[in-house]
This record gives sequence, structure tokens and C-alpha cells, in this order.
Amino acid sequence: TKASSLRDGEDEYDIKVALGPRFKNDLQSILAMRIPGRIPTSPNTFPVPLSAVASYELAGGSGSIRHIDQDLVVTVTGDVAGGFNENAVRAEVVKYIETADMPEGYRLRLGGANDEQKKTQEFLGNAFLICLFLIALVLVSQFNSYSKPLIILFSVVLSMVGVLWGLVITGTSFGVVMTGLGVISLAGVVVNNAIVLLDYVEKLRARGLSVFDALVEAGVVRFRPVMLTAITTILGLAPMGLGITIDFAGARVLFGGPSAEWWGPMANAVIFGLAFATILTLVVVPALYMIIEDVAGVWDRAKARVFGKPDELQQPASAGADAE
Repeated sequence: TKASSLRDGEDEYDIKVALGPRFKNDLQSILAMRIPGRIPTSPNTFPVPLSAVASYELAGGSGSIRHIDQDLVVTVTGDVAGGFNENAVRAEVVKYIETADMPEGYRLRLGGANDEQKKTQEFLGNAFLICLFLIALVLVSQFNSYSKPLIILFSVVLSMVGVLWGLVITGTSFGVVMTGLGVISLAGVVVNNAIVLLDYVEKLRARGLSVFDALVEAGVVRFRPVMLTAITTILGLAPMGLGITIDFAGARVLFGGPSAEWWGPMANAVIFGLAFATILTLVVVPALYMIIEDVAGVWDRAKARVFGKPDELQQPASAGADAE
């Protein structure tokens, strides 16, 4: 039992009180222990055997009393056995908890790694949204437009399809931590490829090319940089995704292992997401750009027909003045 604590500089040590070794395995020794006793009419104390004032019963019980949020808690812990999927086991436990018939005043709640996973999931979700927001700010300042950043961010969201397909193909479970980090890393690469393409489109349009011709020319010229970025990234992460581990100390190449299970989901998320996003960059991004420009052109012509252009409205008046 913790009795107090001792602080030594920045370190703090617990002071614990425990029975001697001869009391731990001998029940009679515990009952023979003497505790202070006192007669109500006398201030003096005298030793009394514990067995004289207490009775005992052998039964199961909790080794400690714990409270969480002021509630008395009994914790049942366990680890997932080898060969079983952690997410599948957790789903079975959650299903049991939801259907368990507990006495009044008692309830079951899944904690431990589940609570940590929820916190991590919330943190990575917020990090992903902040990442998209910062990317959007940079893109708006670079292109001086809202439509083009939306095209690029839309391609980032669509790249999640490739991530999910990659997890299905490889049979990898969606790990909140490592897969989430892979998605955040993927967003930066996808945005970079889309910027390379659309920036060149804007330069070609500034030279006088039409939207269609600028998109075709940019697709041809920027095809190699986009593909090289994707291929080099995929090849660099391939050993990690395949579970290949290099033991430099023993000069060995190993397949699988704890490190592969940890880093594999992140690598597979980036590999398959980037492969799918490369197609988006070369096909979907130009198509969206063309659609938005066509819609903007139709909108401008409609406004011109309804409201008219300022120059056209002033021209008849000046012509009439010249006639006079």
C-alpha cells in the first residue's frame, strides 16, 4: 500500500508499506498479529490479536480498489492471440458489451487500447483537416483563385479510393495511426503533382493558348515529371509495403517481422493512393478544369445577355451624340 512519496530533485518515488514475507503465505500469522486496543474507560492501549476483533472468509475479490471518474471500477484485461485480427476481436467484444445483461447499477465499457485509438483517431482527423486548410491557403495565394484549389483538394479526397482499394488488395486492416499518417503524407504528394500540371496550364494560357490546347500541351509536357514523382515514391516505399526488413548488423534480408506489421499499412496507403492519384492528376484534374472553365464561360455569357456589358451600354449614347 502506498503510504507516502519521496521527491529527489525532479524524480518522485513511492513509499510503500507491506507485510513481511512470513505473513504473506500464513493466514494464522496474520490473525495472530496484534493491533492496538483500548478500553473505553481507560486512555491506555494494549495489544489485541486481530482474530479477537475480526472474522475472515476465503473468497475471491479484487486485489485493489480503483476509481475512474469517481466510479468504482474493476478492469478485465487481455491481449489478442496470435493469428487473430485485432479489429475483428474488438468488434466481437463491442457486440458482447452491447448485448450483455448487467445488474442494476453496473455497466460494461470498452477501454484501454480502444480509448487510445479514439484519441489518436480524433487527433489525426483534426490534423488532416488542418493540413487541407493550410494547403488551401497556399493554393489560393498562388493561383489567386478558388476554383483551382478546389480541383486540387478534390483530387486529394478522391485519392482515398486508392488507399481503400490498396488495403483490400493487400488484406491490410485500416490502422488508425499508421494508415492515417500515410493519408496525410499522400496529400502532400498528390497536391504537388496537381500543382505542377495546373501551374503550367496557367502559363500556357497567359501566352494566348486556348483552355483545351493548354490542357493538352501541359499534359504532354508534365507527364514525365508527374510519373517520375509517382514511380520513385512507389519504388522507395515498395520494400516497406512488401514487409522487407534489412538487418545491417547481420547482413541479412528478412521478410515480415514487427517493423513490417507496423510500417506496412502506411506504405501501402501511400503506394496505392499515389498510383490512383496519378491517374486523377493526368485525367480527372484536366477534365474538372475544363468543366469549370466551360461553366464559367456560360455564366459570363449569360450575365452579358441579361445585364449587358458597360461598353455596349454606353456606345449607342455616344453614337447618337455624334449624329447630332
